[in-house]
Amino acid sequence: LEAFARQFKQRRIKLGFTQADVGLALGTLYGSVFSQTTICRFEALQLSFKNMCKLKPLLQKWLEEADNSVCNQSAVEKINAHGR
Repeated sequence: LEAFARQFKQRRIKLGFTQADVGLALGTLYGSVFSQTTICRFEALQLSFKNMCKLKPLLQKWLEEADNSVCNQSAVEKINAHGR
């Protein structure tokens, strides 16, 4: 869990999302809105083990979707730039 929390924070920042963005996106995508504070506490390992385990699969899924979204956006931008 510790390694995932660290990697999650690094990827989130690299992708340009705030903790609040993630909390809102979880609500939109999976029906469970989480506060910025909850995401912060997850990244800082300050939630109970039970809550960390509950949140991890949602954050993993969000991270995969965010990565795919950014990759697809980059591909479209490259195609558009090449066509000019």
